[in-house]
This record gives sequence, C-alpha cells and structure tokens, in this order.
Amino acid sequence: MYEQWLREERFYTVILPSAVAIFLVLLMGYFMMRSHVDARKSTKKFLNYGILGAAVVVIVMGLVGHGRYQHWVEQNKHITPGVRDRQYIFGLEVPYSADAVRNLQESRYLYQHLEALDMYERQPVAKELEAVYLGEINDEHYFARQEGDFYSFRYMGSIEWTDDGSRELVGYAYQLTDPQFEEIGFLNQYDYFLETIRLPKEEQKTYDDSAYNLTERAEKLFGRWIF
Repeated sequence: MYEQWLREERFYTVILPSAVAIFLVLLMGYFMMRSHVDARKSTKKFLNYGILGAAVVVIVMGLVGHGRYQHWVEQNKHITPGVRDRQYIFGLEVPYSADAVRNLQESRYLYQHLEALDMYERQPVAKELEAVYLGEINDEHYFARQEGDFYSFRYMGSIEWTDDGSRELVGYAYQLTDPQFEEIGFLNQYDYFLETIRLPKEEQKTYDDSAYNLTERAEKLFGRWIF
C-alpha cells in the first residue's frame, strides 16, 4: 500500500502539475511566435499542430492517470493537518503549522477521516472508570471525580448499563497499518475516541444538581480520551 500511495501521490503532485506547467509555457511561446509568423508559411501550421499535439498529450495523460489513480483523490479528501503534518506541492514538502496539527489531531470529529483512510486501522480500547456516577437528568449524565468530590463533570453520550458490574470507558484507537507512512508525515499517535461508558445497572439514578458545581470538562480529566 505504501509504494502504491507514493506512485499515486507522485502523479498528482509532481508529474501532472509539471506537465500542465510545461504546456502553459509552450502555449505562451506559441502565441508570442504566432504573431510573428506569416499565416501562409508552413511554420505557422507546424506551430498549430505542435501546440495541439501537446494539449492532446497532457489531456490523455491526465485522463489515463486519473483513471488509474483516482483512489488517491478520494483518499486525499480525508487528509487534514490532523492526519498528516505536511503536504507536497510539485514534489516539495510543505509543513503545516504545529498549532493546526495539534488542534485538528484533538478534534472529536477526526475519527470520521481516519475511518475512511485505508492506511489506518481501528482497534478497541477500554479503561476502568473510577469516577463516581451522580445520575442522569434531561439525557445528560453527571460524574464526580471521586467520592465526596464537590465538583462534577457532564457526559452527553450513551451509557451501557451492565449486569456484570463493569465500570469502564469503551472506545477505539487508530494506528497506521504500515509505519513507513510516518516517513511522509502521517501521524500515528492519537487519543482514544470514546464510544460509550459502561456502568452497573444498580447505579442508575436521577441527578440532584443542587449538590454539585460543574467546573471541569470531561476531556480534561481523562488525558488520552476524546469525548
């Protein structure tokens, strides 16, 4: 997959743009020379056929290449600075800013792009939940960081009520199928995306909001998890 990606990317970022650039230079030269050549001379016909031939070559190259490598175009739509820390223009490496990479890497919507990319695979993860469940109100769930903690945080996702007493965060992580992709800027260290929280059925209750203050976001309390 890695070698195939390099071939496809080289076509769209080096070969095709270079061919178009060369054609545009030839086109400019064509119009400059055409105005100085007698219309009845064979030189003008040669110029006409030459520029037409060059246009046909570029168009055919583009169509054939796109037919062969269009998979790259579809995949490239999902590549953001949160997925890859650089882009390539005419074969030159152009890095994104560190802030753009960090902010998009922590986006809760990033998984949609990672899920669509062939070079990433999804793996399930789980972590024991030590926070105290305070209850639910208006489809929102509240937790305290520990027993007797005056502060709480809110979770607006789903709860899976279990019979086996399990208390855990359940989600998934993404990693590259081939570490060679890191050599061309693809990122391979991501936080865990939360899918649900598992809690024992006996903990179900209504939240009493008079006893707690909301002061923290859940993401701040669980370092590697994106809620």
